Amino acid sequence: MKQYGKSYFKDFWNFIDLAQFSAFMYVFINKLVTQFSSDSLMEILFSALILFLSIYKLMYFVRIYMPYNTIAMIMQAILIDLLPFGLLSIGLLFALSKIYQVLHMGVNDPQDLYKQI
Repeated sequence: MKQYGKSYFKDFWNFIDLAQFSAFMYVFINKLVTQFSSDSLMEILFSALILFLSIYKLMYFVRIYMPYNTIAMIMQAILIDLLPFGLLSIGLLFALSKIYQVLHMGVNDPQDLYKQI
């Protein structure tokens, strides 16, 4: 960072390294302070972010070796092709869970708490 100055942050991979380090330090210090007393949503999201960035950085290093470069390119192409299917599946899961909630609340709501649905 001292050698390149602000141009250090223009490289995407340096930004990933910095984001991963920052997120890890936040989660680590927070766990030390709270002594693992709770797992809030933000802690779970930061842990997932750290894991995602670690796998992403691993894939970056795998691309250096020629035999594994082809595998990484095939995996990237497959994941890009599966992205619409994954988004559709998640959307359908949310829609079906909402339908289930609406139907279930209509039947088991003796106090009329959910009559506005």
